[in-house]
Amino acid sequence: MPSTTIYWQPMGQGPIQTIEIDFLTALDPQMEAESATTVTLGGAVQRTISGQRWTVRAERSSISELDPGSAAMLRKLRALEAHLHAGYSIALAHDGAPAAVHFAVNPGRQGATSIARGGNAAAYLGGSGGLAIGSAVIVESLALPRTWETGTLSAASPAFVLTDAMLYAHQLPVVVRSPDFWPALKLREASPILVSAGPNVLDLELDLVEDLPEVLALQGGGIQLGTQTAGGASLGARAHLASVAAITAPDWRP
Repeated sequence: MPSTTIYWQPMGQGPIQTIEIDFLTALDPQMEAESATTVTLGGAVQRTISGQRWTVRAERSSISELDPGSAAMLRKLRALEAHLHAGYSIALAHDGAPAAVHFAVNPGRQGATSIARGGNAAAYLGGSGGLAIGSAVIVESLALPRTWETGTLSAASPAFVLTDAMLYAHQLPVVVRSPDFWPALKLREASPILVSAGPNVLDLELDLVEDLPEVLALQGGGIQLGTQTAGGASLGARAHLASVAAITAPDWRP
């Protein structure tokens, strides 16, 4: 069965850590939106989008505390819980998806197949590899109202080229990533991630939401896996942004 990798930088300090989940019993990504609907005097319905973000629910049931093969995974998951409760984020890659997100310089027009890619590409692990020919990708705008569509790469350099024409004229900022990789997710609520399912048996329950400021931080060439501090260790030669206040993102109003 396909495994899942969690990337995290404990409390925003030190090297990037990984947790390998041998398999998931549930993985459900959805786009969550908040909107206001009004009806004009003429009867027309108008909708205003005030916030959109990806949500990912990941579950792994029946982890035995007595299984020696689960010991290392459980030790790291217990440590991860404190990181998530403090408001820090993780990245999640499923089924060997490349842990990389690329920002488009020019996303192309509706009906085009080529996307000009910039020099700002962020990978969480240097050896994880990037998007390549034949890779399934999602092209998405981070601007409201957000647009997204999936495709397959027929070329990856110097520009991304899709096998099929794009359906949208995406607004910048636009990112290209694997549909099975989410670069910045945090807990919706500070709830336990390991829940008792019986004697010496635990269930992993991750109810995660996208952290847009952290996604946009990658565009500046930095990696910032904690929303509560602006500093922290850098990944390789990539420097952190000087200030979280410099990050601009579409508002999400819960």
